[in-house]
Amino acid sequence: LHLSTLIMTKQMTREQALEMMKQSPYPDSIQQRDDFNFVLKKLGITEEFFEDYMKASPVSHNAFSTEKSLWDFLSRSRNKIIASK
Repeated sequence: LHLSTLIMTKQMTREQALEMMKQSPYPDSIQQRDDFNFVLKKLGITEEFFEDYMKASPVSHNAFSTEKSLWDFLSRSRNKIIASK
C-alpha cells in the first residue's frame, strides 16, 4: 500500500517500486527470524507444525461448509420480488 501511494503521488515510478519489492523488507536475517518466532508464538504453533502446514496440499475453499446455499436462495428470492414490481 505504501509503494502504491508513492507511485500515485509521483514520488516513485512503478519500476522503482517493483525493484524495491524484489528486496527483503528486513535489514538483517536476525530481525526476520525474530519476527518469524513472534508470529509462531502468537499463533501458538511450533516451527515443525508451520513447516508441515506449508508443505500440505492446498484445500479449496469449497471443501468447507458455508451459508452459500442460503445466500443463493435469498438472492434469487430478492430478484424475483424486484422483478415482480
